[in-house]
Amino acid sequence: MDYGTLKERIQEMLGRPALTLAYDMANADLSDTLRIRQMETTVVLTATGGSITPPADYVSVQAMTNTDGGTFLNPIPQERFAAVEGTGDPAVYQVGADAIQIKPAPDDGHSITLVYYARLAELTADGDTNAALNGGSLDAFAYSVLSHHANLIRDDAGSAFWAGKAIDSVNNANRAAIKGRFDGGFIDTKPAGTVV
Repeated sequence: MDYGTLKERIQEMLGRPALTLAYDMANADLSDTLRIRQMETTVVLTATGGSITPPADYVSVQAMTNTDGGTFLNPIPQERFAAVEGTGDPAVYQVGADAIQIKPAPDDGHSITLVYYARLAELTADGDTNAALNGGSLDAFAYSVLSHHANLIRDDAGSAFWAGKAIDSVNNANRAAIKGRFDGGFIDTKPAGTVV
């Protein structure tokens, strides 16, 4: 579905157009809460001094791999991260405000593969679409627009009703994305290198 069609369907529901701000707010909310496979993007980044700068549309890490060493990097809490010293092949990371820190610090130019959730594309023209509208979670987008619209026009009952629907839809989409990732198989929870 595209932005123009969504606006038409919302207007059918409400009997009038929803406020444009409601669409913008829904897009921002879903970028922060929705974690579906359609939002995943992969990029190879270059480390500089134990730090990598994520892309402009970065929202959160799905996975990171030491491209040069072939191993996954694991997130760890700040106190443990601060204790990691030296240089070498990075094995752990921590997300900061503007950069992702990796340790042990590799030589400059070291490659890291980042699989991340990208911010939903902005919707401005009627033909625009994004990961949520394009089959990822249309219901969450529609319910979020309706919730924000109701809130903006001070319809407290409508806002609460549609907000509940939006939250349920996001949770269902996120659960389905996790379930679909393993396609009915079992998740191996043993640490890498464990001998069974």
